[in-house]
Amino acid sequence: AEWGGYTADITRTFPVSGKFSAEQRDIYEAVLQVQTIALERIRAGAKWESVSWDARRRCCECLVDLGLVQGEVDSMLENDISQLFFPHGLGHHLGLQVHDVGPMGPLPGTLEEGNVVTCEPGIYFVDAILEPAHEDKVKHWFLKRDMIEKFKSVGGVRIEDDVHITADGIDNLTTVAKSVKDIEAKMQG
Repeated sequence: AEWGGYTADITRTFPVSGKFSAEQRDIYEAVLQVQTIALERIRAGAKWESVSWDARRRCCECLVDLGLVQGEVDSMLENDISQLFFPHGLGHHLGLQVHDVGPMGPLPGTLEEGNVVTCEPGIYFVDAILEPAHEDKVKHWFLKRDMIEKFKSVGGVRIEDDVHITADGIDNLTTVAKSVKDIEAKMQG
Protein backbone atom coordinates (compact mmCIF):
# COMPACT_ATOMS: atom_id res chain seq x y z
CA ALA A 1 0.00 0.00 0.00
CA GLU A 2 1.07 3.59 -0.52
CA TRP A 3 -0.02 6.88 1.00
CA GLY A 4 1.44 10.27 0.14
CA GLY A 5 4.32 8.55 -1.62
CA TYR A 6 5.19 6.42 1.42
CA THR A 7 4.82 2.67 1.45
CA ALA A 8 3.45 0.10 3.85
CA ASP A 9 4.40 -3.56 4.08
CA ILE A 10 2.16 -5.79 6.18
CA THR A 11 1.41 -9.51 6.13
CA ARG A 12 -1.17 -11.71 7.78
CA THR A 13 -1.56 -15.43 7.31
CA PHE A 14 -5.11 -16.67 7.59
CA PRO A 15 -6.83 -20.05 7.16
CA VAL A 16 -8.58 -20.45 3.82
CA SER A 17 -11.19 -22.63 5.54
CA GLY A 18 -12.01 -19.82 7.97
CA LYS A 19 -10.73 -21.74 10.99
CA PHE A 20 -7.15 -22.63 11.92
CA SER A 21 -6.34 -26.34 12.09
CA ALA A 22 -4.47 -27.42 15.24
CA GLU A 23 -1.13 -27.34 13.41
CA GLN A 24 -1.87 -23.98 11.76
CA ARG A 25 -2.86 -22.53 15.13
CA ASP A 26 0.31 -23.85 16.80
CA ILE A 27 2.59 -22.34 14.16
CA TYR A 28 0.64 -19.07 14.04
CA GLU A 29 0.81 -18.71 17.83
CA ALA A 30 4.55 -19.47 17.77
CA VAL A 31 5.18 -16.76 15.17
CA LEU A 32 3.05 -14.36 17.21
CA GLN A 33 5.24 -15.08 20.26
CA VAL A 34 8.37 -14.36 18.21
CA GLN A 35 6.89 -11.09 16.97
CA THR A 36 5.78 -10.08 20.47
CA ILE A 37 9.35 -10.49 21.78
CA ALA A 38 10.73 -8.50 18.86
CA LEU A 39 8.20 -5.68 19.26
CA GLU A 40 9.09 -5.45 22.96
CA ARG A 41 12.76 -5.04 22.01
CA ILE A 42 12.37 -2.50 19.19
CA ARG A 43 13.25 0.81 20.82
CA ALA A 44 15.36 3.87 20.08
CA GLY A 45 18.95 2.94 20.89
CA ALA A 46 18.43 -0.81 20.43
CA LYS A 47 20.73 -2.67 18.06
CA TRP A 48 18.78 -4.38 15.28
CA GLU A 49 21.15 -7.36 15.44
CA SER A 50 20.27 -7.83 19.11
CA VAL A 51 16.53 -7.57 18.44
CA SER A 52 16.88 -10.14 15.64
CA TRP A 53 18.93 -12.46 17.85
CA ASP A 54 16.26 -12.36 20.58
CA ALA A 55 13.59 -13.15 17.96
CA ARG A 56 15.60 -16.10 16.63
CA ARG A 57 16.14 -17.38 20.19
CA ARG A 58 12.37 -17.28 20.82
CA CYS A 59 11.80 -19.00 17.46
CA CYS A 60 14.08 -21.87 18.54
CA GLU A 61 12.31 -22.10 21.91
CA CYS A 62 8.94 -22.32 20.15
CA LEU A 63 10.23 -24.98 17.76
CA VAL A 64 11.39 -27.02 20.77
CA ASP A 65 8.05 -26.52 22.53
CA LEU A 66 6.24 -27.80 19.41
CA GLY A 67 8.52 -30.84 19.21
CA LEU A 68 9.92 -29.89 15.80
CA VAL A 69 13.53 -29.66 16.98
CA GLN A 70 15.57 -30.89 19.91
CA GLY A 71 18.70 -29.81 21.72
CA GLU A 72 20.06 -26.75 23.46
CA VAL A 73 18.83 -23.41 22.12
CA ASP A 74 22.35 -21.91 22.19
CA SER A 75 23.60 -24.79 20.02
CA MET A 76 20.69 -24.26 17.66
CA LEU A 77 21.58 -20.60 17.30
CA GLU A 78 25.26 -21.42 16.71
CA ASN A 79 24.26 -23.90 13.99
CA ASP A 80 21.68 -21.63 12.28
CA ILE A 81 18.76 -23.96 12.99
CA SER A 82 16.28 -21.06 13.18
CA GLN A 83 17.22 -20.12 9.60
CA LEU A 84 15.90 -23.50 8.41
CA PHE A 85 12.40 -22.40 9.42
CA PHE A 86 12.80 -18.58 9.42
CA PRO A 87 15.01 -18.06 6.34
CA HIS A 88 14.75 -14.28 6.04
CA GLY A 89 15.57 -11.26 8.15
CA LEU A 90 13.35 -9.94 10.92
CA GLY A 91 12.55 -6.76 9.02
CA HIS A 92 13.80 -3.70 7.21
CA HIS A 93 13.47 0.06 6.95
CA LEU A 94 10.24 1.32 5.43
CA GLY A 95 9.74 4.63 3.66
CA LEU A 96 9.52 5.82 0.08
CA GLN A 97 10.52 2.30 -0.96
CA VAL A 98 9.13 -0.88 0.59
CA HIS A 99 12.69 -2.00 1.34
CA ASP A 100 13.95 1.49 2.06
CA VAL A 101 17.55 2.39 2.73
CA GLY A 102 17.74 4.01 6.14
CA PRO A 103 20.60 6.09 7.54
CA MET A 104 22.60 2.93 8.35
CA GLY A 105 22.05 1.12 5.04
CA PRO A 106 19.39 -1.34 3.91
CA LEU A 107 19.23 -3.15 7.27
CA PRO A 108 18.64 -1.23 10.46
CA GLY A 109 21.73 -0.80 12.66
CA THR A 110 21.10 1.11 15.85
CA LEU A 111 17.44 2.05 15.88
CA GLU A 112 16.66 5.74 16.16
CA GLU A 113 13.60 7.75 17.10
CA GLY A 114 11.71 8.48 13.89
CA ASN A 115 12.73 5.26 12.10
CA VAL A 116 9.95 3.19 10.58
CA VAL A 117 10.73 -0.52 10.32
CA THR A 118 8.91 -3.73 9.62
CA CYS A 119 8.79 -6.60 12.09
CA GLU A 120 8.07 -9.76 10.11
CA PRO A 121 9.01 -13.08 11.67
CA GLY A 122 7.82 -16.30 10.10
CA ILE A 123 8.04 -20.06 10.34
CA TYR A 124 7.97 -22.03 7.09
CA PHE A 125 8.30 -25.64 5.97
CA VAL A 126 10.30 -25.45 2.73
CA ASP A 127 11.52 -28.78 1.36
CA ALA A 128 14.37 -27.12 -0.56
CA ILE A 129 15.74 -25.87 2.78
CA LEU A 130 14.79 -28.73 5.11
CA GLU A 131 15.79 -31.72 2.95
CA PRO A 132 19.49 -30.75 2.75
CA ALA A 133 19.43 -30.08 6.51
CA HIS A 134 18.13 -33.62 7.15
CA GLU A 135 21.27 -34.86 5.35
CA ASP A 136 23.69 -32.40 7.02
CA LYS A 137 26.07 -34.09 9.49
CA VAL A 138 25.36 -31.48 12.19
CA LYS A 139 21.92 -30.02 11.51
CA HIS A 140 20.09 -33.36 11.23
CA TRP A 141 20.66 -34.04 14.94
CA PHE A 142 18.43 -31.09 15.84
CA LEU A 143 15.57 -31.94 13.49
CA LYS A 144 12.65 -34.20 14.41
CA ARG A 145 11.68 -35.36 10.95
CA ASP A 146 8.40 -37.07 11.92
CA MET A 147 7.08 -33.93 13.61
CA ILE A 148 8.26 -31.72 10.75
CA GLU A 149 6.34 -33.97 8.34
CA LYS A 150 3.22 -33.56 10.51
CA PHE A 151 3.44 -29.75 10.22
CA LYS A 152 4.48 -29.48 6.54
CA SER A 153 0.90 -29.03 5.38
CA VAL A 154 0.87 -25.65 7.16
CA GLY A 155 3.32 -24.38 4.54
CA GLY A 156 4.26 -21.29 6.47
CA VAL A 157 3.12 -18.36 8.55
CA ARG A 158 4.33 -14.76 8.55
CA ILE A 159 3.04 -11.90 10.69
CA GLU A 160 4.32 -8.50 9.60
CA ASP A 161 3.68 -5.11 11.18
CA ASP A 162 5.03 -1.64 10.45
CA VAL A 163 6.25 0.27 13.50
CA HIS A 164 7.32 3.86 14.07
CA ILE A 165 10.03 4.25 16.70
CA THR A 166 9.21 7.00 19.19
CA ALA A 167 11.09 8.54 22.11
CA ASP A 168 9.36 6.23 24.57
CA GLY A 169 8.83 3.05 22.54
CA ILE A 170 7.00 2.25 19.34
CA ASP A 171 3.77 3.16 17.62
CA ASN A 172 2.51 0.07 15.78
CA LEU A 173 1.02 1.46 12.57
CA THR A 174 -0.63 -1.84 11.64
CA THR A 175 -4.23 -2.25 12.74
CA VAL A 176 -5.15 -5.46 10.90
CA ALA A 177 -6.52 -8.29 13.07
CA LYS A 178 -3.70 -10.38 14.52
CA SER A 179 -4.99 -12.82 17.14
CA VAL A 180 -6.29 -16.24 16.09
CA LYS A 181 -9.68 -15.34 17.60
CA ASP A 182 -9.92 -12.03 15.70
CA ILE A 183 -8.79 -13.55 12.39
CA GLU A 184 -11.29 -16.40 12.66
CA ALA A 185 -14.04 -13.90 13.51
CA LYS A 186 -13.17 -11.80 10.43
CA MET A 187 -13.16 -14.93 8.28
CA GLN A 188 -16.69 -15.75 9.44
CA GLY A 189 -17.84 -12.36 8.16
